[in-house]
Amino acid sequence: MAHDVFISHSNDDKPAADRIVHALEGAGLSCWVAPRDVQPGADWQESIMDAIAAAKAMVLLFTAHTNESEHVRKEVAAAFDGGLPVIPFRTEPVTPEGALKYRLIDVHWLDAFPPPMERHLQQLVVVLQRLKDGKDAPPQPHPRQKPIPVPMPTDRKIALGLGVVLALVLVWVGFRAFGHHDDDPPAPVSAYVPPPPVAPPPPAQIPAGAPSLPGPGPELVRYYETELVADGPPLTLDGAQVITTETMHMLLQRRAENAVQFNLVDARGCHNGMQSLPGATCLGVNNVDSLQSHYPLDSNVVIFCLDGSCPESYKLASAAVSVGFQHVAWYRGGVNAWRAAGYPTPSFGDN
Repeated sequence: MAHDVFISHSNDDKPAADRIVHALEGAGLSCWVAPRDVQPGADWQESIMDAIAAAKAMVLLFTAHTNESEHVRKEVAAAFDGGLPVIPFRTEPVTPEGALKYRLIDVHWLDAFPPPMERHLQQLVVVLQRLKDGKDAPPQPHPRQKPIPVPMPTDRKIALGLGVVLALVLVWVGFRAFGHHDDDPPAPVSAYVPPPPVAPPPPAQIPAGAPSLPGPGPELVRYYETELVADGPPLTLDGAQVITTETMHMLLQRRAENAVQFNLVDARGCHNGMQSLPGATCLGVNNVDSLQSHYPLDSNVVIFCLDGSCPESYKLASAAVSVGFQHVAWYRGGVNAWRAAGYPTPSFGDN
């Protein structure tokens, strides 16, 4: 099955890889990552190769463990051999070595430091979304070919040797003249500055945050799920899982079948006649104490508000994680994304 992004990572970096997957999938980008997506009983290496071939881009999570991972080296080689764009996402100030250095020397990097990582994940989402939409792609180096050795006459060898010596002397003199010293720090691995996060605009006839939407629309759903505004909530939340409208719909279906239990909380407070999601309860953004009094810390809690631009759900979900809730999901798209997908939004009192 085709997917947008293949996540390449060392086994030692699985927690960081999971954060990347949550951020990308929360923004509507489908991911393939091992071991999650390797089917039971399937050949591991064959699954990896098939997934790379079916991806539109590879995100290489680069840490100190990456240089030691034989699997990562093979995955990167397969990506380059197949012409797949590779975006190194470096979370530590380390540089590639050996075969990885050869492959990545001409590739643009995206550095995920200094913290917080959320800001860098937003930039990664923008880069991948533009790549998915065909607006631009990170340049990839052409395969290097070894030069064919050509015999050289002895007198030409001598002349060439003297020329090389003279050139080296001139280079050394020039470096000293401009104040370069051998102990100067090396240049950063990448000078690539990704474009600033820009949310895709909604259709012109529908203003952002409109209280009523005309009908279902996947692009509008994605807009509300990934909407970014100045000083607004980020795309990810440490300690919580960001879920899409599709996942939210599946969870409500499974709850109706008694297959899963969770508490669905609207963080905008309780207002008579306010439209919300089916079966939701209401709490204000500062009511984490009420959340603790109603639900145990090991219960499943899904928190939402109007859409990706409103901060209430982010603040309440952050507070829930801070006080010790272990299973927090943040439905970032909220009521607007739910309504844009064509699902019902009953008023409080009708739930």
